[in-house]
Amino acid sequence: TSGSFQLNKSIDYEVIADNPIIRIQVTCYDKGVPPNSVTTNVTYYVLPSNEHGPVFQDTPFNFSLREDTAVGTSIFNVTAIDPDRGADHNIVDYQIIDGNIDNTFLISPTIG
Repeated sequence: TSGSFQLNKSIDYEVIADNPIIRIQVTCYDKGVPPNSVTTNVTYYVLPSNEHGPVFQDTPFNFSLREDTAVGTSIFNVTAIDPDRGADHNIVDYQIIDGNIDNTFLISPTIG
């Protein structure tokens, strides 16, 4: 026979990220009289997943721009954070995807 482990409730990596190792001690008994037993250790390494999406800070974004602003002038910064921890799941990149007529605006892909 075998003993099957099943997850009884969810594990949130962000909650246990400082110590993402779960150690369980398992004992197996036979039906003899007296019963014999054996004990072993099972170690689970909890890995992060990409479960959260980035969130923009301080929205909505509205600003004014004078038509004589010099080309190359930094006019606005956006900031987003991703609450995932571990691996590269919390690194965000920025991209303009609509409304940039004649490529008038540029955005830094890494700093917004």
